[in-house]
Amino acid sequence: MKDKILDNLCNAVYVLEDYNLFQKVQIAKYISNKNTPLSKDSPEWDMVVELIKDYWCDLLASGYINNKNKKEKELIFQSVEIIFPYITIPVAWLDGVTYVDFKSFSK
Repeated sequence: MKDKILDNLCNAVYVLEDYNLFQKVQIAKYISNKNTPLSKDSPEWDMVVELIKDYWCDLLASGYINNKNKKEKELIFQSVEIIFPYITIPVAWLDGVTYVDFKSFSK
């Protein structure tokens, strides 16, 4: 019984280590495509982490990383492309107000 508990605990630790590496790789990829810093207490951070978790669960469920060594996993993690939603705010939008012409129904 103790052996099974220890085996399960070890497996959980390995999965957590793999997830941390996956998250580190994906956050680095996300940040490299941004022009502004990412704050850990922002809604943006929460969204990025949630998307990473979703992709992680899919990758883990696929069994694709089973029986791979750390280097092989890292290469797989780097190959995963997460599509993060983004919006580009025009530089001219200084006041933060969107003006709408209701007569012509255009922005």
